[in-house]
Amino acid sequence: MIKYFQNIQSNDAGFSLLEVLITLSILGLSLTVLLPQFPRALAQINVKMEQAGALNIARSQLADFVLLQAPESLPATGQSGHFEWIVSAQELDDPRPDFGSLWRYEIQVKDQDDEDDRRVVSLSQIIWLDT
Repeated sequence: MIKYFQNIQSNDAGFSLLEVLITLSILGLSLTVLLPQFPRALAQINVKMEQAGALNIARSQLADFVLLQAPESLPATGQSGHFEWIVSAQELDDPRPDFGSLWRYEIQVKDQDDEDDRRVVSLSQIIWLDT
């Protein structure tokens, strides 16, 4: 029986050296096209994480000021991490003065490390305040 298996010749002996070299060269060429995209993608991820952090600070601070502070005490400024923020309030023309006063709260959050103020997050909210 051992003689039987030794006499069988197969054409599927594996990949030739030429096939492996061609495959590696195709893979290398495709990686050289894709590799320059990775630093750009990582930079975009960092920018989006910074924007998300600024947006979270803006939402939190705006909610605090709307719920806890009288609009007359504004504008107010502060700092959280490497972000600085300013909250302002403006009384709007009220079409229904019998319901109270209409106020527009606005917050701007910017990165202190950004010299040209390209990354600024702004939120505003309009609310009725009982008088």
